[in-house]
Amino acid sequence: MNLNNGIHAEEIKRLCRRLKLNPKQVSVKSLSGGLSNRGFLFSCHKKNWMVRLPKKGQKSQLKVLDVSIESRLLKVVANAGITPALFFDDKHTGALVTFYIENAISWNAQIASQPENLKRIATTLRTLHSIKLDFTLPSFRPAQLCEKFLDILITPVGSRVRKLRKEQKSWQEEFATLAKAYEKKFPPITLCHHDLTGTNILDAQQLWLVDFEYAVQAHPILDIASLSALNALSMQQSLLLVESYYGEDPVPFSKKQLNEVIRLEKLIAYFWALTQINDEDKNSKVSYFADSMAAMLR
Repeated sequence: MNLNNGIHAEEIKRLCRRLKLNPKQVSVKSLSGGLSNRGFLFSCHKKNWMVRLPKKGQKSQLKVLDVSIESRLLKVVANAGITPALFFDDKHTGALVTFYIENAISWNAQIASQPENLKRIATTLRTLHSIKLDFTLPSFRPAQLCEKFLDILITPVGSRVRKLRKEQKSWQEEFATLAKAYEKKFPPITLCHHDLTGTNILDAQQLWLVDFEYAVQAHPILDIASLSALNALSMQQSLLLVESYYGEDPVPFSKKQLNEVIRLEKLIAYFWALTQINDEDKNSKVSYFADSMAAMLR
């Protein structure tokens, strides 16, 4: 049975068992989720939990981390005080259950572009990038990602054979070129979030980062570019972010290189969205996201 708010009754029952709650006493509220998962607020006796579940039919081969590894990562990042504490993960449903941050608001492009907020997120990213892990995350390999996206996009779906348009072929070739250039210049030296859309940044006086399913070992420029690309920052705003991040330290890349990695991140976001769209998703949030990224690429 699928409830109107997008969560199955069996999912609620299973998660309530894990929370040791009576499902009849639990209020479940759908939250504005991201493009690749569903979010819910579970409430009972004035206690609240944030429940993140995967979207049905999501192409799991594009996720970097499975739930068990992401759970392990969240515990470390929570100890650094920049993501909500994990309550438990559930392999059966794919759920991650964290403590709910009261009165938090999600960022959007307008909020992210404000100078004071660029300085705040730069501090948060420095904290994230300083975390030392006692386990290994996958390294960011955009050339492999480009090949994987293309393979998905040209694989026939039923009787339908998909073909890239001329514009898309040009972007795919640019993607491959920029990916190779990135890998030559930027070694995987630190933990990166790599999905810094505004919905993954919560503001409750302090900043919290959520949804680490695309986390990788990469270079700090990747998160700087991710924030810039996914929130449509101008180059001036991106440079303020860089200045706030590095402070008095030398910046290990040029403005041209930053612009290229931002462009690479826009291409990754666009082709990721294309792989998620089918005939039933033409008016979905993912389709809208793909269109917005295409507009930025033109």
